[in-house]
Amino acid sequence: YYASRTAPENGALTQPALDARLSGSQLMGTPLGLAADVRARSARSEFVSGAATERTTTNVYQLAVLWQAPGSPFRAALGRQYVIGVSSVLLLDGLFVELNKRPVAFGLFGGLEPDALAFDRSVQDYGAYVRVQGAPGTKRVFWGVTAGAVGSYRDGEANREFGFIQASYSSPTITLHGAQEVDLYRDVRLAAGEQPVSFTSSYASASFHPAGG
Repeated sequence: YYASRTAPENGALTQPALDARLSGSQLMGTPLGLAADVRARSARSEFVSGAATERTTTNVYQLAVLWQAPGSPFRAALGRQYVIGVSSVLLLDGLFVELNKRPVAFGLFGGLEPDALAFDRSVQDYGAYVRVQGAPGTKRVFWGVTAGAVGSYRDGEANREFGFIQASYSSPTITLHGAQEVDLYRDVRLAAGEQPVSFTSSYASASFHPAGG
């Protein structure tokens, strides 16, 4: 609960809020799980003139049913979720499936892209990726390379189409991560003078841990 008042009586703001965040797996001994993040706000402003306004919002950041049997390489999620495995952060109202048979994993997803957290049917997103990863060793060294493609379409027209590759390496002393996105332009964008292929996003980071302290 948040409240703010200006003295003398020049106005006030009150904002009660309720956040509900739930996370669970193997519910009641089944392969089902749940991921939910729902946040509600009700803001009331009182002005010097005596007028007042009130606005109530409920934002759904995640609300998905999960499926993964113990020890199974297959997992799935249905509902609003952040798609894991692609280079950009992608919020999706749809279906995600992954088959992870080390050292190779395959993922597919598709659904609708929310508009400022509101449910929207106008933009559809689809994508796939493949990941090659090393098994955790006794020296705590982890590595992985992921490549994939994502297509976003609005009213049947290409909204954005891009491929990506990302790689990571981690050991007790050094951590490396890099990602590159490559956009594919066609039709209207080519007519506007864009090149067919554009390296649109590059990211790299490294950290070094010289000692345990």
